[in-house]
Amino acid sequence: MAESSGILISMASKGRCYDNIHVERGWRSLKQEEVYLKEYHSLGDARMNIERYIQQYNHHRLHQALGYKTPASVYSGGSLWSQSTPGKKVKTDSLLCV
Repeated sequence: MAESSGILISMASKGRCYDNIHVERGWRSLKQEEVYLKEYHSLGDARMNIERYIQQYNHHRLHQALGYKTPASVYSGGSLWSQSTPGKKVKTDSLLCV
């Protein structure tokens, strides 16, 4: 079903650990910058704080790899590649989604 919709299952080849590197990096940032630093008192408290972190990460935090833009602004540009500076392509794989 995914392939018939034009979705690539693997960007490289079967068994390649680098296919998920950007997703894994996003989860690592979430855990190291939010989850491991706080003691949540309830599941609701954890959800609220993690949601706040993700909103900040996607909409306010500038990313060097994205030409010092936010992931949301690059993603909303409608293309996987955008031009931050003439001749330099920027990928949009820093968007953290949950």
